[in-house]
Parts: sequence; C-alpha cells; structure tokens
Amino acid sequence: MSCGRFINRKFFSRFVLAALFLGVVSGGLFARDIPVRHIVDDSSLRISIRDTWFTEIPARVLNKSSFIHNLPGGGRIQVRTERGKDEFGIVLAREQNGVFSGFAQGSWGLVRSREDGSLSKIRIFLRSDQNTYIQFRPFNEDKTVMDVVVYNAYLVHSLPMPLTMERLLVMPLGELLTVAGGKFPLRYFDPRPEMYRDTRAFIGNVRKRLSELNFRDDGALHENNNYVFINTLEAQSSEPGLNCSGFAKWVVDGLLRPFTGERLEITPLKQPYGERRKKRLRLMPCSVRPRT
Repeated sequence: MSCGRFINRKFFSRFVLAALFLGVVSGGLFARDIPVRHIVDDSSLRISIRDTWFTEIPARVLNKSSFIHNLPGGGRIQVRTERGKDEFGIVLAREQNGVFSGFAQGSWGLVRSREDGSLSKIRIFLRSDQNTYIQFRPFNEDKTVMDVVVYNAYLVHSLPMPLTMERLLVMPLGELLTVAGGKFPLRYFDPRPEMYRDTRAFIGNVRKRLSELNFRDDGALHENNNYVFINTLEAQSSEPGLNCSGFAKWVVDGLLRPFTGERLEITPLKQPYGERRKKRLRLMPCSVRPRT
C-alpha cells in the first residue's frame, strides 16, 4: 500500500519538511550558507547576458560554450546550458567547494522552450539544496506566479506577483524579496538553529532507535502493538516491520501515547483528512489538541 493512501499527503509532507528544516539546518547540509539577504547580487551579470543568452534564438544559445564569471562582491559563477527534450536551461551556477553544482546557494536558472525560445520558468536556490527553491512562471503579460518549494511540498503555490518574466530576468534578489514582502516565508530559509534545540534532540532520540526497526512493505504497528499489514490489518507472520507510512505512525505514536495512553488505530488514518481530524480530536486531551 502506498504512503499516500495511508498518511494524508499534505500532513506527511509537512512532517518531513519540519524534520528537514528544524533538525538538519544547523548541520552540514546548509552549514556554509549565509542569510538570504547577504547573498552576493548577480543582477549585473544577468543584465550583461540578457540579449545573448536569455532572449537569443535557442539554437544559438545551445551552441555557446560555458564560461566563468567573477562576481564583484566575491564568488564565482559558471554560466552554462543544459539540454532537455523540449526545453533547455540556462544555469548561473554558484561555486561551492570548487564545484558548480547548479544548486549551491544563490544559483539561478532559466528554462526556455527549444521550439520558440519562450520563457517557461525561473528558479532560484536560496539554500544549498536542490530540493529547496523558489520559482516563477508566466501568468499573463503583466504578471507571474511564484512557487516556494521544499521537498515536493509547496509553502507557497501560484501566488500572483506584479512582475513580468522579462523584469525577473535582471531583477536583483533583494528587490524581488522586497516586492514579495510578507508573502514570502523567509523564516524557512533563514532559521535560527538555537531555536530548534529540542527538535534536534527529538530527532537524535528517534535515530538511536532506528536499529530496532525493520522494513516491511505495507507494514505498520496496530494499536495493540502488533505488526500488521495496512491494507488488510492481517498480522505479519515473519520478519515484521514498517513501511514509510508505518514509520510515520510509529513516530507519531511515540509523541501522543504519553498523553493519550494508547496508540493510533490504523483504520481512521486511512480515511480522508477531514473525516479523520474530527474523530481523533475526541481522543486527545486539550493540552495536545492541534490548533484549528
């Protein structure tokens, strides 16, 4: 049984998101990153290559050789193309540890159609993580829409912005964030690690117990602490274990059981989120009720 059918996708995405951002942010993944508003501006470079890379005929752009540009404010950028079947990308890849990965903090990318050269999206990496970025897509002649994406979850989705794609080609990042204002969730990209000491301790405790667990397709722990198959609720006979949904339930059970005195039932968890939420509230004391 797939994870999406057992654990509500929105809930599961936010669960993973919280673990990644609140627990990992002070570790090696983002250790070399700086506050977003301190990222060295590259708009002068984008202005200089606008006509020759961003709006030039696709065939001519794809024949160009990559080059390295030294930013006046410090750091280096490699400008290159990446080919796809129907589209191609123009990547302004920041250097990090001698490598131009394309997703180091501050990297910028434009996707264009190979057929007519039209602009389909602009993507900016505010942290050194290929799964974390903001992107802009055309909406009409006067507006674009903004997405803020973290590990396949949308923090912001299709938010209309009073900016054209042409303006975004050369717009400084700081100015862009000013236009977005409070609608841009900057706190996820400039977190304060000291605020998440308890979360990191929690993740450390979970990690210590991982050796107790085995993987089993469609597996989970029932409310009676027996290993069962999620789809049928039949008992597992040999080599019991959990799948990804079963693991998420195991974590949540560990959080709630000290308050409720019981583990979650599996059947309600397989219901649509709206139906399940009302049922579970009756089992939870006021002190741990989620905010509505």
